[in-house]
Amino acid sequence: MNNRLNHVLDFFKNQLPAHYGCLQPRYTQVQMAVSIAGMLSTHSKTNTLIVHAPVGTGKTFAALVPSLYDGKRLIYATSSLNLQAQLKNEELNYLHQHGLLRRYVVAKGISNYLCPKRIEQTLLEDELRKSLISFGFDALEGDRLEFEQHFGPILDNQWNRVKLQAHSECFSCKRKFTCPTGIHRSKFNRQGIDVVVTNHNQLLQSVINVTDGCSPIIDFRTSGGGIIIIDEAHDFQDAALDQLSKKLSTSILLNAINQVHNERTEAFRFFNILINSTKYLQQDLDITHGRLPIPEEGLKALNNLNLLFKKMLSQLVSARISENPMFRRSQTKSSLEQTADIIDKILDKENYTSWIELDQKSELEIIVVSNSFRRDIRFLIDSMGKYNKMVFMSGTLAVQGSFGSVFYDWGGPPSASDTLDLPTEFDYLNQSILYVPQHIPNPLDSTNKQYPDYCKILGDEIIKLIKATGGRTLILCTSHKQLELLHNQIKAHLDMMGITLLKQGAKSTELLSEDFKRDEMSVLIGSGTFFAGLSIPRKSLISVILCRLPFPAYNDPFIDLIAEDLSKSEIMNDILIPRMLIRLQQAGGRLIRTIEDFGCFTILDPRVCNRSYSEQVKKSLLSSGCRFTRNFAEVENFLVKRMNETGFAKYQAYTKDKLQIPYTLTIPDRPIERQDIKEKACRFETSKSITPEQLAYYEDAKQKAGIKSKKLRLFSEPYRLFAYLVKLDRDKNLNLNVPGTFPYANEQQEHNFIVRQKRSNRVDSSIKISWLSHEEIAAKYGTSINKHS
Repeated sequence: MNNRLNHVLDFFKNQLPAHYGCLQPRYTQVQMAVSIAGMLSTHSKTNTLIVHAPVGTGKTFAALVPSLYDGKRLIYATSSLNLQAQLKNEELNYLHQHGLLRRYVVAKGISNYLCPKRIEQTLLEDELRKSLISFGFDALEGDRLEFEQHFGPILDNQWNRVKLQAHSECFSCKRKFTCPTGIHRSKFNRQGIDVVVTNHNQLLQSVINVTDGCSPIIDFRTSGGGIIIIDEAHDFQDAALDQLSKKLSTSILLNAINQVHNERTEAFRFFNILINSTKYLQQDLDITHGRLPIPEEGLKALNNLNLLFKKMLSQLVSARISENPMFRRSQTKSSLEQTADIIDKILDKENYTSWIELDQKSELEIIVVSNSFRRDIRFLIDSMGKYNKMVFMSGTLAVQGSFGSVFYDWGGPPSASDTLDLPTEFDYLNQSILYVPQHIPNPLDSTNKQYPDYCKILGDEIIKLIKATGGRTLILCTSHKQLELLHNQIKAHLDMMGITLLKQGAKSTELLSEDFKRDEMSVLIGSGTFFAGLSIPRKSLISVILCRLPFPAYNDPFIDLIAEDLSKSEIMNDILIPRMLIRLQQAGGRLIRTIEDFGCFTILDPRVCNRSYSEQVKKSLLSSGCRFTRNFAEVENFLVKRMNETGFAKYQAYTKDKLQIPYTLTIPDRPIERQDIKEKACRFETSKSITPEQLAYYEDAKQKAGIKSKKLRLFSEPYRLFAYLVKLDRDKNLNLNVPGTFPYANEQQEHNFIVRQKRSNRVDSSIKISWLSHEEIAAKYGTSINKHS
């Protein structure tokens, strides 16, 4: 008997269907879970499994359940906040409630967290300042979503002024033991956390940090081996690019120019030449994340700036040597040296590739990355694989059954890897229809004078579709300019129809998604963020409108970087078309999320039908079995019919006999001995040392309580300090929430301090602390031992 296999089969046959009210499990979900369990078996020589799991597979549970079986530390990395929120609120919460998971933490990217110290340093409206200050004291985790849930939306430009800017800011901050952001982020690598949910960028930066001899943000080097799940793996290359590249922004350049004292006027002249040389590029920005070549005039200006920077650096070194002949340059480079180094790389075309990126605010940023980029990605993957077994998964990894495109992006398949290509679970013939209007013209560049007229034609078709669906629509744009033009055109029409129009950037991604899900009649217009990670089941989303085939930009320098020695036809067939098809699958994948869903996927681009690659596009889109039409009346009839009926689609019948059981799961094994996750008596924490962090926390609490005595109370061990602080918090009404914010030495200490009654007569008898259950702790302190989950 193989206990690992039985554990997986029991969960998907008995536990999960009962939770969701289903009569049977999904074949592809069980097959995926069984395949991962086989790879994770101690008998398996496979280290990495790459899974193409179409929408509807239920890949999150399929990956989590076998990965939690051994009790090893699990890192679950995503590319979107939407999926992180879903994991926290749904799958991980379910597994926790059913005893399969003890503790988990969501480690979002740094820009999602508040820095309370920045509130004091920033000009803000009074009401917003009051809200942020209040949040800075009372927050559980300190992230933007939590703020907006309590105080309402905050604009991007407002949040950017108070967000945490760098990981290092927390290390020397005096508030790090009382700041909700600091407390939450300290849990990322705490022992006893079973699952850490993070993003691709933080995980990859952690690998780079370790390679450079620095501390990781998320420690992936688990003793005894861990497990890493890379979800939304189609975005893994973009995350690697973000971490492996260097960035030169206008603010960095201006900071460097201000250090060139004697020749600042000349430096500003070169800076203005650089900026002016890129102005026309704003007009040419026709994709959401545009990468464009640096003009020759701009490169010359950068070179002249760098000569001034290096001249200044030389003068500084000479001055210091004259003052002190024993002077040696510090190993830590100054900001001016770092800027000069980046410009050197930008100018070194033989070893580096660089480009300009412009966001919707026209802020300039130059990106530079090594020409060994693909080999560097492979190194990062292999580095994670040294310490972990890994699962890469997405609904858009394979293109027409082949993993060749993604393996090319990653510099080759990972070592000791295998692939799994799963079919769809949905009945697309009865659930969906693909619509390509006949009268839409071929797309125009945003620089074309007729571009607004072209967008008006798109807008008219969008309004017609929204009338047919009564809202319930996601509009996906491929450029910020297109988004703005279409939003302005359709808003008045939707207002007259009483339909709410939600726009990307007005709120955080998570709140926009929640608003869209809650208001069934609403329409959401967005761009890149919403191509993936958005899951809106049933009638809140029955129409997805894609405004243009999502090809990479024709002059994208990054494509030249990864193309290396490929010919033009090879670049088109092996890079551009596969990337477009993957993005197309992602967009269409927003529509059908469950077997009860139905809807229309509209592509406002006639190139689906009139180009040499059109057959590839249609084959990719229609391989699932969906209907195809160019007739609007057929779309209306389909939608009306589906709105008024149920039971039009069913999952394939599940039988265990259809499963392909890996050989490693046919070998008998011993059952895993599991520690009871429910409340359980345990020995008192043996550590008798009060940490410096705990003493600092005590000093902060004493100051808040107005205790001016500089004499430090003597506590024989950390629990006595903890108990004193709980009593002080209660007596003085400080609202410290000591059980939730105390800087415990480790996870066991946290559990014992909160749950256990004092066990020794050495504890001050005047301090009364009861033995409380989880529920009583939650009621009394507004938290629980699992509150950070």
